[in-house]
Amino acid sequence: MGIKNLSKDVLLVELPSKSPKIAAELKALNEAVSKMGDCDVIVDFSRVEIINSSNISNLLILHNMQIGCGHRLILCNVATVTKCIFVV
Repeated sequence: MGIKNLSKDVLLVELPSKSPKIAAELKALNEAVSKMGDCDVIVDFSRVEIINSSNISNLLILHNMQIGCGHRLILCNVATVTKCIFVV
């Protein structure tokens, strides 16, 4: 788990399964992206079963930073339950 540089302008984040750890990981990601600036971000949800409002808030902050810089936020391996939460 953690933040990995796939290249100089792409970060990969593999989220943990536990909600408190997810929040900490997303907060660290937001800080890393704000320092790095120009990069696309891929967030791997393969271990995540469900997310809470704090996690969604951190993802929205990240998404807004990415839009502001003209970069993309890509969510992959998102479970059906989590997709339903995003839809709501």
